Amino acid sequence: MGLAAHEQHEEAEAGDAVDALLGGYWRFHVLGAFVRLRVPDLLAEGPTTAAEVSDMLGAVRPDVVDTFLRCASAEGLLDRSGDGWYSANAVTAALCRNGSHATLALTLTAPGACRPMEVLDQVVRHGRSRADLVFDGDDLWTYYRRTPHEAAWFSDWMQEFTEPVVDSVLDRYAFTGHRRVVDIGGGNGTLLRRVLAAHPDATGVLFDRPEVVSRAGAVFKRLGLADRVELVGGDFFEAIPQGGDLYLLKSVLCDWDDASCVRLLSRCREAAGPGVPIVVVDWVRGDGDSPVHDMISLQRLALNGGEIRTFGHFRGLFEAAGLELAVLDRPTPGTTHEWEPATIMEVVDASPWR
Repeated sequence: MGLAAHEQHEEAEAGDAVDALLGGYWRFHVLGAFVRLRVPDLLAEGPTTAAEVSDMLGAVRPDVVDTFLRCASAEGLLDRSGDGWYSANAVTAALCRNGSHATLALTLTAPGACRPMEVLDQVVRHGRSRADLVFDGDDLWTYYRRTPHEAAWFSDWMQEFTEPVVDSVLDRYAFTGHRRVVDIGGGNGTLLRRVLAAHPDATGVLFDRPEVVSRAGAVFKRLGLADRVELVGGDFFEAIPQGGDLYLLKSVLCDWDDASCVRLLSRCREAAGPGVPIVVVDWVRGDGDSPVHDMISLQRLALNGGEIRTFGHFRGLFEAAGLELAVLDRPTPGTTHEWEPATIMEVVDASPWR
């Protein structure tokens, strides 16, 4: 192959690589519509036609539904026979509404998680979230208050994402002896429910925004834990419930910028008081390269101004809030939990030692 031919071959390969990346645009949006339209659930009863799917959706144009289903079939989301019947496959089944993959797809392809990434160039340029550019001046949390269905998808995703992390935390941290556990920014209470279930003598406080904790009560009641938990709504930058003998912050600091983290940790220190542990469970970036952490960190920054931090970065935040590291426990290298927000950092009020 001559030099010119070699250069043409490399140029063609580079073009193919770019085309493959751009093809993700189509797949991403087809997947989101496929799940939001609940097509996997419609196909659970057996093979059907585009006309029947159109009727079930109440769609205006069956031909558009057929075009969409052909696109979904081309991406492997369902199977299509030669005579135009559509049927579920393993991918379809994985995307049924009661599965974790469906929850993740619903959340990530919806505007709340998707639109801030549209201005990633501005995030990189300014080093902070620019969600205000796409949400009429609001941040992500304000947007979620305006769109409760997306907020519910986000909460469900956080619950499913939290379960394996809780498995790791319960195996590695001793909650025994703590009678009143306060879960700050605890969402729908996944971590607190598991702690209370494992420790029958403990009670808990679930503290988050009012519209968030209001959704958690039914779950605690269904599990027989309602009489052992207090649901408190509020702003954790202003004040945090007092009286706990252990405070939890699981995957909260990764959602906020440094100044907000210091303010939140300061409120925790004020509520906890001297000697009461504040347990931070979060991602910790290691010393080496981590493409997974890099991507998640950019997403956190774009969505709400947070990031994945190194241990040294965390130590600086703790010190700025008047806290001192007491215990550090990282997941075992090489395990799944190494890539999850499962590093445990226990900190306490530093003032008695100053």
